[in-house]
Amino acid sequence: TAALLEQERVEAERRRVQELAKQREEHAAEADRKLHEALESQEKEHNRVVRQLLAEREEERLAANIKISQQEKNQARALNKLERRMKRRHDQLCATLLEAKMNEWSHEITERERAMDGAYSKHLQEVVRNERREHQAFLKWRLGALQQASDEQVGELTDALRVALA
Repeated sequence: TAALLEQERVEAERRRVQELAKQREEHAAEADRKLHEALESQEKEHNRVVRQLLAEREEERLAANIKISQQEKNQARALNKLERRMKRRHDQLCATLLEAKMNEWSHEITERERAMDGAYSKHLQEVVRNERREHQAFLKWRLGALQQASDEQVGELTDALRVALA
């Protein structure tokens, strides 16, 4: 009977040890599961933060690109405005120069015609008319040359402005 009691006590102790081991394994499994859940949750949060940061960076990049694009448009507008102003000024100067030269030559021709009036033959008057036509043709040619030279200067200034603004 003492041996049976001892055996029962040993058996109860063994069951208790097995129960404790089982509880330890269950606690370890539960701790592993909770740790795994916590790591998954932390990984999800990390991924969410990374996606948010990437989205913010993309928004900043797009905003910077829009700002640069707007600056380029503003510079192009300013350059076009300046080109138009220079072209208008160039055209005004050419027209003023042409008008002044035509008035000067017309005045000279008129004076010559008056001087010839009555004293010179019809043939000489025709020569003067031809000279007037030649002067007018020369004037038109000269105006074209002046406009071309001025257009080249405007082009060079425009190129220089573009380089300066770039």
